[in-house]
Amino acid sequence: VEPNGKLRMVISNRPRSIGPVYKGKPFGYPGGTRPGIIFFNDEESENGGLSFGGGRQADGSFRAGAQLAFDQYDQDQVLFLQYSDNNGQRRMGLTVADRADVSIYDFVMRRDSVNKMPDGPAKTAALARLMEPVNGVPLMAPRVYVGRDPSKAAIVNLSDRMGRSRLRMLVDSTGSARIEFLDETGRVIQRIPGA
Repeated sequence: VEPNGKLRMVISNRPRSIGPVYKGKPFGYPGGTRPGIIFFNDEESENGGLSFGGGRQADGSFRAGAQLAFDQYDQDQVLFLQYSDNNGQRRMGLTVADRADVSIYDFVMRRDSVNKMPDGPAKTAALARLMEPVNGVPLMAPRVYVGRDPSKAAIVNLSDRMGRSRLRMLVDSTGSARIEFLDETGRVIQRIPGA
């Protein structure tokens, strides 16, 4: 903590881990779910961290993961290094993302309000509106991904401001390399080498 008592960094096991904090106040969901290190900015809002976990399930399968993330001011992660493994289906890499300029606190308060509505068409419509782009900007749009995907391809994926893949360079699991240009619907419009 800082000399004035404000949080700066929390290191904890799972049971003692804290939930999200915005300007010194807990919000969103309770703690007890994310062992690791959480970083806080000068306003005592969470702005990134290191989390990890993994283990074998009762059926013999396993899950594992780790993430080092850095948050956009007043928002969620926009730069993260991540490893995710679901019983051998692995994805690992670096992601750079854009986020709309919407306060994460305000968004979560609106989401929680909508979630309290009775199930039905009004709630479904309200949830859809909540997830719509803000001033034409998606709430979250991955822009750059460099890593290894579940198909075992080494990949560099560049996306437009809406998060749609537009240029992809990859070496697939058989060792074949290619560059693909995609239109805004995700259709490959040019491939090097050609088909």
